Amino acid sequence: MSYIKDITYITAPLNQRSAESLAYPFSLLEGPSEPSEPSDPTNHPLMDIIRVFPDEYPETVAAVGNFPHNIVRFYWIHADQTSSEWDALVRLDTGLYVYYTAPTDKRDSMRLFVSWLLPKLVAFAMTDEKREQCAAEKKQILDSCYL
Repeated sequence: MSYIKDITYITAPLNQRSAESLAYPFSLLEGPSEPSEPSDPTNHPLMDIIRVFPDEYPETVAAVGNFPHNIVRFYWIHADQTSSEWDALVRLDTGLYVYYTAPTDKRDSMRLFVSWLLPKLVAFAMTDEKREQCAAEKKQILDSCYL
């Protein structure tokens, strides 16, 4: 698939999704249940896994807030229980986009990529393999809606 075609599928939001399939990996985050104070973004409880584009720091860290409790829209959820691999592409109530990837159930391998721009996040945070996987899964979901 071409990148332009991929981004069209990837940026289409999913209807009626929840974090249920990611309840376990989200539980490993041990983030705050209440929003964090934006005064010091370097003190965010998830700072060890947050990855920020330099031109968007520190505002994006503060906007992570009480992730994952503040997710308002899902773009992609991939939960592979057999390999303990999880991915989520979501939008937060602050307008921030997040790509959460957990290739294992170990916190030191988890990453929370954040950006105000969804195409930027998809292009630079996701690997080619994940982008293609996301686009293929989304294409199948979206195409089935119109059959």
